[in-house]
Formats: sequence, structure tokens, C-alpha cells
Amino acid sequence: MTIKVRPDRNRWDHSDPDPVKITCSKCGSDDVRRDAWAEWDPEQQKWVLGEIFDEPYCTSCETNYRLVDTPLEAGTWEYAS
Repeated sequence: MTIKVRPDRNRWDHSDPDPVKITCSKCGSDDVRRDAWAEWDPEQQKWVLGEIFDEPYCTSCETNYRLVDTPLEAGTWEYAS
């Protein structure tokens, strides 16, 4: 499976040029969540991400553990057009 990666960035994005998946440091799962809020942008006419809060949550091991950036292996991703 090839993951399509969009190169657009905002202030919450990963800053390294190579893509990663975010995983739980306890169990290694990428089934993780972060609380956030959105705000209405009248110019874009859509909800946009306003803030991401600090507390992560892993739904696999059901804990609030630290999240880590896990690099995607070469050949498993490409930039979306």
C-alpha cells in the first residue's frame, strides 16, 4: 500500500521533509488521537483547525501516553499530485 502525502503545511504539521506516522510510544499503534477545537472561517467557508491540545490518547492500549514520530519507510509513500 502506498500512502499519498500532501506537501502543504500549517503550524500543526510535522516539519521534517520526509513524512511520518504518529504512533504511541507504549504499544507502537498509530490509532492515536488528540483533542482539538475548530473555528469557522468565513472567508474559506469551512471549519478550520484552531488549536490542538497537549493530551494524546491511544485507542489501542487505552492510555494517555507520549506520541512519537515514526518515519515512513522508503517506497511506502509518494507525494500526492
